[in-house]
Amino acid sequence: MALIPYARVSSGKQIDGLSMSLQNDSCLLDNLATQYKTTISPLFYQDAGVSSFKGKNAKDGELSKLLSDIDNGLISASDIIVMRSLDRLSRQKLTASEVLYNRIISTGVCIHTTIDNHLYKADDPMSSILATLALKTANEESAKKSHLTNRYASHRIQQAKNGDKLDGFSYDVAIGRHPFWIVIDKATKTVRPHPDNWNHARHMIALALDGHGVTVVMRYAHSVGLPLSYSACAKMFNSRAVYGTLEITHNNEQHVLTNYYPALCTEAEYFQIRAIKDSLTKVSNNQRRQVSILSGIQKMYCGCCGSVLCIARNVVQKTEYYRCANKLVKCYPLIKQEHLDRIVLSAMSSKILSQTITESKDNPRLLGLELELDTKNNEYKKQQTMLFENIELFDDTMKSLLAAKKQVIAELELQIEQLKLDDAKSSAIHNVDLSQYNYAMELYTQHINSLERYVNGDNDLKTEIRHVVTKLVDRITVDHRHMITIQFKDGDIQRYMLLQRKDGKRIHQKYYSHIQLVSENDYDALIAVYPEFVSVTSTNSLIDSHMTFVEDVVNPIQLGSVYIKPETKQDAFFSLLTENVYEWKRASVMKTGATTTQWQDYKSIDTLKYGWSKADVELTTKYYTKRHTTLIYNTNTLDLDLAAIKLDVLKVTLK
Repeated sequence: MALIPYARVSSGKQIDGLSMSLQNDSCLLDNLATQYKTTISPLFYQDAGVSSFKGKNAKDGELSKLLSDIDNGLISASDIIVMRSLDRLSRQKLTASEVLYNRIISTGVCIHTTIDNHLYKADDPMSSILATLALKTANEESAKKSHLTNRYASHRIQQAKNGDKLDGFSYDVAIGRHPFWIVIDKATKTVRPHPDNWNHARHMIALALDGHGVTVVMRYAHSVGLPLSYSACAKMFNSRAVYGTLEITHNNEQHVLTNYYPALCTEAEYFQIRAIKDSLTKVSNNQRRQVSILSGIQKMYCGCCGSVLCIARNVVQKTEYYRCANKLVKCYPLIKQEHLDRIVLSAMSSKILSQTITESKDNPRLLGLELELDTKNNEYKKQQTMLFENIELFDDTMKSLLAAKKQVIAELELQIEQLKLDDAKSSAIHNVDLSQYNYAMELYTQHINSLERYVNGDNDLKTEIRHVVTKLVDRITVDHRHMITIQFKDGDIQRYMLLQRKDGKRIHQKYYSHIQLVSENDYDALIAVYPEFVSVTSTNSLIDSHMTFVEDVVNPIQLGSVYIKPETKQDAFFSLLTENVYEWKRASVMKTGATTTQWQDYKSIDTLKYGWSKADVELTTKYYTKRHTTLIYNTNTLDLDLAAIKLDVLKVTLK
């Protein structure tokens, strides 16, 4: 049993207030520890500037980590979460808030709120009543604040459009975030230059106009105490705010407010900077035609400095890599894109094959409603976009149509929330909603034997598997040891290590090992009996220093391979064919990357030896002309409809 503090504030204005007092109020925690005859845990969870009105803290914030730690047993039954009040936990609608509250309480973990000195615990009628009242009040309070904020913002936006200013400065619209070179005068509620950062930002503009790159600008920012990331500096030169324009969306309507901010530069200078940046990146951008499976999905981070991993390319060798985006420090050597892709997809496969996911008990009706809600939301957004682009169509009929669709969406959301609550109340233990997770697992199971098709496939295939990865994987980190840590949405964590030689020499055939974590006692007992397992087994206390080299791994321990060299030239040729069906002709095959020489050498080969069957077919083109050709396919039977789609024809008929 231990006390575990959780603090949350939704805006920077609150950070210095009572909401964060738990962090430094050791006296309060000491008194609580004495009251409950327990100790204070070293764990501390803090969401600064994260709102709970729409549940963002539970999805992406520290509260999400707290929930995962409960699921993983790091926080156990009888531990007490200490927070100011239950509105720190959630300000969502009552049903969603109660699901989140019950998910914690039902595990035996208690919640102590300092505002009223009350302990919320499981199977306590008074706790349930007070929790319902507190969560309902929190939602109503946030909804009221949201309404008032929206009304205030609408008024200020209209003032900006009318040119109403005070001493030449615009009034703060009070929504969204302002750039770092801007400060809001509290007395007059006007937008003014920051006393220090304004001059720094002007110097950064001057550096950009002189042709210096983003890295130079970032180094200057760091030298004057501005902790801006590379992406933040790059974003500055893509923002119209530098010449005074604010672009903001309010109540589903986009507003462009000119002369809103004090201008760092003229509009002409902004476009001059853009022209300089475009000329510097023109060659690089032309190379970015290939979709990456893992880059750009906000899941992949450097385990050394915390930066995101991005794409690096060797244009000459036509090889793509993942690297740490931190340009000031070289954290570790680049990793081939196909290596990391293959390890992550293999990890997803191993979860299915080892049955580490418990049997799903998803409510079919809930899954159906969620799918229907996604569809309705997409339709609604598309119609909104169409109307915004063709405003003359926005008459009373269309308003009624949009209102009706919005009502349907609201009803679906209400049904889904109610079903989730019913599911939660029907079980003593409330697990995280894994409906999307399990759906993605089922989708990936269908393609578990097609890993190479995704790793080496075209943009469509990689886009398909990217969608599945985002549903299954929560975070991927790579550190200087090339230890790859994959955290799944269900809280499961798997670790893999790319192996290297002790003498530092490269190995042409890349291997990796799956590092298993066990308890301290199990580790000692295991290594005593099987000393060879020391290379692929570790504990929580040893994992940060764990290293495995190729020389350390002995049979019967199995290694994974991120690259398997084709045994023959024929194998190399057929490894290029990553789709299920191809037209067996020179032009089609060469699109896979094959050479003319390869086609001439193997066009008459027995494809059946390599898993490809042949079929003579008649194609009906889009112009209703017919032609005869030969197809090869690697499935049990030729799917004529799929072949028609792949070949972009109307119909495929067997001869």
